[in-house]
Amino acid sequence: MVLSFDLDDDWRDEKDWLLAHVGVALESEDAGEALVCFDLPCRHLIPAADGQPAGCRIHEKKPKVCREYPDEETLDYLEKHPWVTPDCGWRANGGS
Repeated sequence: MVLSFDLDDDWRDEKDWLLAHVGVALESEDAGEALVCFDLPCRHLIPAADGQPAGCRIHEKKPKVCREYPDEETLDYLEKHPWVTPDCGWRANGGS
């Protein structure tokens, strides 16, 4: 999962906190914004297996942030950085 953060007055502290965690990487930091990659699979993810696409155990009641992810900015980023693994199986399910 890739999220963007504003490079505001709090960014340095947020950056130090984020990067102290395993599975978190700073992908870019420019134009007033930072893109942070979280290599942390969702606990509700059902992995793809036996030819079946990945899925979500809580699809019907998933949080708003999951329903809105990925946004256009994230899609553009993932297209330019194919080694980054998106979360929630959305790519395996044709973007749903």
